[in-house]
Order: sequence, then C-alpha cells, then structure tokens
Amino acid sequence: MKYPLPPVEIPDPLPPQGVRIPVQGVDVGVRAVPLLSFGENSLDPLVRLLPEGLETRALAHRVRPYAEIEEARIPYNPFEFLVGHTVELWFRGDASSLYLHVAVAPWQIGLLTFLWRRGIPLNEAAQRLVWAAYGRA
Repeated sequence: MKYPLPPVEIPDPLPPQGVRIPVQGVDVGVRAVPLLSFGENSLDPLVRLLPEGLETRALAHRVRPYAEIEEARIPYNPFEFLVGHTVELWFRGDASSLYLHVAVAPWQIGLLTFLWRRGIPLNEAAQRLVWAAYGRA
C-alpha cells in the first residue's frame, strides 16, 4: 500500500540556514506519561533542522545536536489511534520528551525520514509510516 501523499524531501546536506518544519505547536512532556505535557508553545513554535542540530522553541529556545536524540516516535493515545501528525522525540539522559505537532503529513514523514537517515532509531509506528510512504509496506 502506498501512502496517499508524497513525503517532503528534506535536503541532506542541509543548507546553512537550515530547513524550517511547519508546526502547529511544540510541547514538552514526560516519557513515563505519554501525551501529558507540562509546557506548550502554540503561539510562536519553531522547529528547524540545522546542520549542527535541531533548533526548537517550546519552553525555551534551544539547539540540540542530532546525536542527543535517542529515538523518534509516533505516539499513540490510550485508545490506540494515531495522534494527528505528531512526532515525539526522546533525548539521551532526559526523562522529558518533545512533541512536535507537524502541520501536515508529508512534512511529518519527511522529518522522520531525515532523522532515520541520520541514524536516529524510529519506533515501530514511525517505521511503518515511513515504509508505507515509500511503497514498502
């Protein structure tokens, strides 16, 4: 089954100014309690892929190296259905997680594909989504 919309192709190497990902909001959550956030930025959120790392603005403006990302995930809610076009990022040595509410599905898949090509593991749901987008599911 092929995914209905083609994914956005994010260039690699990235341009010096990076690539801004369109998001509706960025939340900071807790890994142990999925979908619970303790901080949100939906007024002026920012997610940008830079050559040196991931730039975000949630509770604070921050640039984190890609090597700090432990896993990229598609979160599920307790009722077992996908939650919009959200990508959850887990960082090494950090109990919090970052929820990126990507505006549209092609950008969600493009972001997951970019991170996977950088060697960042994807959870099973994210892997299935990426493979389906490229007609491999």
